[in-house]
Amino acid sequence: MIFNSYADNTMKSTLLFLAAITVLGTIAVRDLLHTGYFESHDGVIHVMRLTHFDEALKSGQFPVRWLSTWSGGYGSPVFNFIWPLPYYVAALIHWIGFSYAASIKLILLASFALSGFTFYLFFYEISRNRFAAFAGSMLYLWAPYRFTDIFIRGALGEATSFLFLPLVLWIVHVGSRSEKRSVSPFWGVVIALFIFTHNMMAVLGVGFMTLYAVWLTVKDKISYRFLLSLLWVIGIGCGIAATYWLPAVVEQSYTRLSSYLSGSYGMHFVPLPALFNSAWKYAYAAPWSQEHSMSFQVGLVHWLLFFLSFIFLPLVYKNYKQMRPVVSHGIFFLITAVVLILMITTPTGEQLYHFIPQLSFLNYPWRLLEIMTFALSVVGGTLVAIIGKGQKLAGIALVITLIYINLPMSRIVSQSLTYSDQEYYQLIRTNTGFLPDSEFLPPGYEFHTLLKERGDKNRDLVEFVDNNNNGNMHTETLSPLHFKTSVITSEPQQVRINQFFFPGWQVKVNTNLVEITKDEFGLMQIAVPSGSNTVEVAFQNTWTRIIANVVSALSATIILVLGIWQIMRRKVRVSF
Repeated sequence: MIFNSYADNTMKSTLLFLAAITVLGTIAVRDLLHTGYFESHDGVIHVMRLTHFDEALKSGQFPVRWLSTWSGGYGSPVFNFIWPLPYYVAALIHWIGFSYAASIKLILLASFALSGFTFYLFFYEISRNRFAAFAGSMLYLWAPYRFTDIFIRGALGEATSFLFLPLVLWIVHVGSRSEKRSVSPFWGVVIALFIFTHNMMAVLGVGFMTLYAVWLTVKDKISYRFLLSLLWVIGIGCGIAATYWLPAVVEQSYTRLSSYLSGSYGMHFVPLPALFNSAWKYAYAAPWSQEHSMSFQVGLVHWLLFFLSFIFLPLVYKNYKQMRPVVSHGIFFLITAVVLILMITTPTGEQLYHFIPQLSFLNYPWRLLEIMTFALSVVGGTLVAIIGKGQKLAGIALVITLIYINLPMSRIVSQSLTYSDQEYYQLIRTNTGFLPDSEFLPPGYEFHTLLKERGDKNRDLVEFVDNNNNGNMHTETLSPLHFKTSVITSEPQQVRINQFFFPGWQVKVNTNLVEITKDEFGLMQIAVPSGSNTVEVAFQNTWTRIIANVVSALSATIILVLGIWQIMRRKVRVSF
């Protein structure tokens, strides 16, 4: 009875803190509850993409790779490269009955609250202190960069990825404390979901998770088999997500993406003062010109805790052995924050990137503010955990001060938008005139000129390059990725297919595969002989995509078989 009573109180306490995280987290992003949407760097693009993604999904395309109605109706392989999970979830929410804009906002709201839960889970695991875990969660939620990601950048994938960073570290810590000192392969599913949510942040997060595991291995003198089990989990996760990342890597050369990503990182190192104080306003990222840039604030409360930790953490670690497990974590993440400051700011960041050029894949060094926000939240939670009798009072004061200072930043600071679903679908450019996703189109062709000279999606899907009234045609659309055209012409002609060329497109004339050429804008073009012809066009999987799909299926099967095997083992043990 005593143990049952203790368990009940423990559960009630946990539920109370999670409820508080939900309420205060919802207050932090309360503007997402307003009707309509709002202007942000990428927010409108996400809603626009979702309308076309949903159409492709409903047509039976899975996994979604090619949007035939995107990019002015000329098609785009955007989801061969863009992290897809938030869009699949948003499509499901839309099917329930929400608008496309509301579906995106619900994902931002739900993932924001869930990130508070996962941080609480992680910090309680390392500290066994619920109040400190709650305080750390508040630091994680009420950080200025979180509001930058949601309200200014509209960065759907990055904002959602915040929920995975504490979760993957929790997985590592739980594994290091397990009886077998190993990480369960089932957690590979979480790694896969992380990759599907945002590939770049997943690379950073999994890299940081591995570094954390190495530190735990050295600190606690754990067998190297622990690290091998983690690598197995990462391998399973990468295997499940191969259907996304493998084609994205291999087929990138058929787009302009590499030219968009190369070389720009040098402009995005942040002056150190801007991390302390920079004007909160709606603007684009221009760290080289702070008066015209969005804010890169880390948070005054976060900075205060950062500096206090240099005094108190070493002191407590030296004098209070019982506090060393949690304090050692605080020191580890404090060192992490210092390293991240050096990587984000100039001139130290520039020198580091020259020394390790592979870091340029980040494109924007200030993206590391996500990990820095997490690290400083752990440091702050650790400071609360080491306080004695006045812990609750100090923690409450910390949370109130945090919310009071950062409340003005937790708002939409741009104009509201009231487009309908159909209006979002019909948009070619954003409300600011930006033409999205041109980086995924064939390199060397002028998309803007194409739209100017030939217009957008109102053109026929298949047409003669130069008809001269010597032929006619009729197109039957079997699906957005499969259509047949009857072509009758009195002389050989060139026929244009108004979709951009990308590996996977196949064209048959009278059941025979024919060579696909590209016109001056990168659209597909074929030669058709005189007479009556049937032209069949279909978007197929390449060998890369087939291999990627097989790897994903095999990896998922491994997890399923392991799960069934473990269930059967437990049943056998129970029977004996």
